[in-house]
Amino acid sequence: MDKRERPASAGGRGGGASPARVLSLGRCLFRYRSWTALPLVAFAASLLVTGADRFDPGGLLATICHGLSPLLVITGVTLRVATLARVPAGACGRGRRLSAPVLVTWGTYAWTRNPLYLGNFLLVCGLLCEVGSALLAAVVIPFFAVQYGAIVVAEEAFLRDRHGAAFDEWAARVPRWLPRVGRRARDGARRGAKLGPEPGDRLPRPSAV
Repeated sequence: MDKRERPASAGGRGGGASPARVLSLGRCLFRYRSWTALPLVAFAASLLVTGADRFDPGGLLATICHGLSPLLVITGVTLRVATLARVPAGACGRGRRLSAPVLVTWGTYAWTRNPLYLGNFLLVCGLLCEVGSALLAAVVIPFFAVQYGAIVVAEEAFLRDRHGAAFDEWAARVPRWLPRVGRRARDGARRGAKLGPEPGDRLPRPSAV
């Protein structure tokens, strides 16, 4: 993704939800993102207990899903660990308020702009494969797509206001979701690595909204 991604004007016309509403929804979901999945967890638990709507244990689809499950879970967890290992405490907003005292562009953020959310999604997909419920997948995947999509809109609007041209340059060379591969991706990752903090660096006081 080479073109810069700017949110449409709030006064723009067109189908679907207005950018202003998506932005407001994203800010709300960001505040409560740790709790929004609880109803889905309860729903998944009920399916596990009852065994309803599960793939045939001996079917080919079930075999494929059970084989993919650990791969997706391990990939998701590894991506999260690799991301958090390179992000200093206080560099990103991890509470209920958006904050970004520095623009993190190094580590896994040199490959994708949302490595933590991507890791979460892969982890959830792995668990869905293990549960083996088409009904649960039909509910959970759209839910996470809407939630993370709205949250990212809010986060990127905040980062653009906070960091300006630095964010635009990063967004122009790093994909929002799927990591870019090839020489350009390696060059971008090396460039991002040079921007990482040195050991002992102190971060600026966070600003939040």
